[in-house]
Amino acid sequence: MPQSFTRFATFRLALPLVLILLTAACAPTTQYQNPGFVSMPAEWENRLAELDAKASNPELWPKNLDEAEEFIDELGQLIGRLSPLAEANYFPQLAGLRWKAIAFDALRREPAESGNSADGESPYSLAIQLRAIADENPDRLDSGLEQPDTSLMHMLLERANELENQDIKIRLSDASQYLENISSDPEVLSTNDAGIYELLDYLSYYESTRADWAQDISGVRENLEDTLAALEAETLDKTRRDYQAWALEQIWDFENAFEEIKSDEGLSFFDPIPDSWSWVEEEFTQIQNALISHLLPIDQTLLDLPVMKRYQTGFDIGWEVLERQDGRTAQTCVAIASAIVPKRTFFGSASAVPQSDRFDQNEQWEEMRCGH
Repeated sequence: MPQSFTRFATFRLALPLVLILLTAACAPTTQYQNPGFVSMPAEWENRLAELDAKASNPELWPKNLDEAEEFIDELGQLIGRLSPLAEANYFPQLAGLRWKAIAFDALRREPAESGNSADGESPYSLAIQLRAIADENPDRLDSGLEQPDTSLMHMLLERANELENQDIKIRLSDASQYLENISSDPEVLSTNDAGIYELLDYLSYYESTRADWAQDISGVRENLEDTLAALEAETLDKTRRDYQAWALEQIWDFENAFEEIKSDEGLSFFDPIPDSWSWVEEEFTQIQNALISHLLPIDQTLLDLPVMKRYQTGFDIGWEVLERQDGRTAQTCVAIASAIVPKRTFFGSASAVPQSDRFDQNEQWEEMRCGH
C-alpha cells in the first residue's frame, strides 16, 4: 500500500475496540464461571437485551446514519451507567455490541464527491475503514477464523468493494483527464505533478489488490506513465540545453573581459599574445577575477562536448597568462575560489553553500585571502 495512504480514521475505531477485547479476554464470560458475579438493575439489563436483539436481527439494523448514531448513543448511555464491580461480567457482551455499533456507523456513511472534505471522506478512506472494522470482528478474533460467516461482516466487505469500485472509476476518469490536459498543455505536469504521481500510486495499488479491475487499470496506468516519462525526458533535455546556453554566455563574458585588457594593442581574445607583452599586476588581478566570476560557477560535468571545448580553451588562455606573474598569486586565488564558489546546477541553483571554515583555521589559507 502506498505511503500516502497511511492517514486514516481507523485509529479512532480500532483503539477502543482493542481495549475492550483485551478486557474481555481477561474477564470471565458467564456468571457460572464467576461466583462473585455482580449484576446490574433489571431495567438496565432489559435495555441491554433490547439492544442485543436489535443488533442480532438484520431487519432491525439502522437504515441510515441518524439511526446508527442513535444506536451508538444508547449503547454509550448503558456503558456510562455500568457499575465498576459489574464491568468485567458485561464487557464481553458489550465488546460485540460496540463492534456492531461502529460497523453500523461506517456502513451508513456516504463519501464526499471528491477527496476528503467537510462533507465526508473519500470512497477509498471509507473502504479502508470498513475493511479494518471487519478485521476487528470479535467473533473472528475469538474463533481464530480468517473469515467467519456473519452477515454483518459480509455487508462490511461488500460495501468496501462498492466504495472501491466508485473510487477506481473516479481515479480512471482523473487519469484520462490528465492525459487529455497534458496532450494540449504539457506545462500541466509542472503545475500539478504531485497530484499526478499520487494518482499513479492509487492506480498501482488497485491494480495489485483488485484483480477484477487489473486489466482496465493497467492500460490507463501504463499510458499515463509513458506520457509522464516522455515529458520528463523532454523537460530534462530542454533543461540541459538551457544550461549549455547559459554556460556559453558565461564563457563569452569571460572572453570579452579578457579582450578588453588586450584592446589597447588592438588584439582580440584568440590572437596570440606577443612575447614582448608586458603584463602589470592590475591586469593579472583582472584576469583572475574574470576567471572566478564567469568560469568557476560553471559545472564542467554538465557541459556538452562542444561547450566543454570552448570552456577549456578560454580557461587555458587565462591560466597561461597568470603563469607569467611572479609568485603566481593570482593562480592561487583562482584555485582557492574553486573550493568555495558554488556551481550552478541544471535547475539554476548552487549545488552547495560555500564553506569558509578553513580560512579561519589555517594560516596558509588566511594569508591567501583574495578579493574579487
